[in-house]
Amino acid sequence: MEILEYSGLSTTAPADQSASATGTSTSPSGGSITTSRNNAMVISAFVDDNTDGVSITGTSGYTVEYSDLINSTSTRFGIEDKVQTTAGSTSGVWTIGSTTDWAAVIVSFKP
Repeated sequence: MEILEYSGLSTTAPADQSASATGTSTSPSGGSITTSRNNAMVISAFVDDNTDGVSITGTSGYTVEYSDLINSTSTRFGIEDKVQTTAGSTSGVWTIGSTTDWAAVIVSFKP
């Protein structure tokens, strides 16, 4: 489990947009969202069932906060974030080194 703390988000109604997906490929993605405000915090995360040591690469423009094997359960987890300076469409597409089953989510928060 990873816990991240953010500041500067709306304290009354922070949730903006979200999407999720599951699949089997080398490109886990929660899909696309369209943020409603400038300077939205966007967080993208995925989990898979592959522990063969292949690489995990985050989405260009995001900061990877965590990516690793969760424990001995054969499950990996990754989380990345960015501030989207201009409202509009965005997605988070991870790249992993071999095909695997995955679940992913993307969510944005209002400043």
